[in-house]
Amino acid sequence: MNGCAWARELPGDSLSPVLAARARLDDDSAGSPLSGETIALPHYIGLRQSVLRLPATWAAVRRSVGGADLVLVKVPGVLGTLATLSARRRGIPVAAEVVGDAEGVLRSGALGAAGRLLRPVVGMVTRLVVRRARAVRYVTERELQRRYPPAPHAEVASFSDVVIADEPRWKGTEDGAPHLVSVGSVDQLYKGHHHLIEALGRIRDEFPTVTLTVVGSGRRMPFLHETAREQGVPDAVRFTGYLGDPAEVEAVLAEATLFVLPSLTEGMPRALIEAMAIGVPAIASRVGGVPELLPPSATFDPGDVTAMTRLLRELLRSPERRRELSTAGIAATRRFSPSARAAALADWQRTLIGLAGGG
Repeated sequence: MNGCAWARELPGDSLSPVLAARARLDDDSAGSPLSGETIALPHYIGLRQSVLRLPATWAAVRRSVGGADLVLVKVPGVLGTLATLSARRRGIPVAAEVVGDAEGVLRSGALGAAGRLLRPVVGMVTRLVVRRARAVRYVTERELQRRYPPAPHAEVASFSDVVIADEPRWKGTEDGAPHLVSVGSVDQLYKGHHHLIEALGRIRDEFPTVTLTVVGSGRRMPFLHETAREQGVPDAVRFTGYLGDPAEVEAVLAEATLFVLPSLTEGMPRALIEAMAIGVPAIASRVGGVPELLPPSATFDPGDVTAMTRLLRELLRSPERRRELSTAGIAATRRFSPSARAAALADWQRTLIGLAGGG
């Protein structure tokens, strides 16, 4: 499964959920089967394919929405917009989960010049979808609410899907060469790994043994390899590809001197939260929910390689500052504990059940 989905996280004994998502069915597909019916919508990648397949996608979305008591959409995205339109025409209540910043993605240039031109339209459409939802869940506490406000009468919830480890596991050793870690998809460039590789090249004069591990896979991997060669650091960058086992990701994080999230746009970054929760000192670009997690002294403007380089130098010189960031990060992520998330999810489920039942 890939992309936007709705009718999820509803208790099976209350409603019969139907999951509809854009999907590419592979022979080696992995994962647990879903309870309830699953509908595969047309698969597409990028702006061009989404436009070319729009008629087929619209027809499939209309069929999947038919007969529903409630439509739960993820936004931003084409599927969430189409599902909202179809549900509204049928008088079906809509609940929305706002998981990212549509305008931020397009502003970053991830979808090229055409994406930048469409940014105002996509932002306006996303705001309209959110305003028409009778219940809205945000993964941030402030930022996405400000950009995509709910209707005055809507039920509103704020919690992330991230569930952190029960106890910090980072050991914080200062032995050996400094090691940076970043986690994120490389299907598009808005995760900013190319900027981090450039910054790595700039700090090698002072830290000649510094290395970087990038966890993630995607179509832009060849570009990142080429960027590493251009910056003179092909020997210093390791690409692990996709790691499906959380224990594998945690093992990589545990070896980090510093976690770096150089994204050009974000909602509430899961990878950053998970790194901070186990105690890894972290820095990140000032996007999405990042200011809700990190102090200003640990952030930099998106795409500002000079500021990122300066901050890397400062922190790699100072074990004390790294230990301070580690302690502060653990405290900042306690709100993502399993018990806190379970309580918030239960309240959200009750809201959805009430909407589906006409409440």
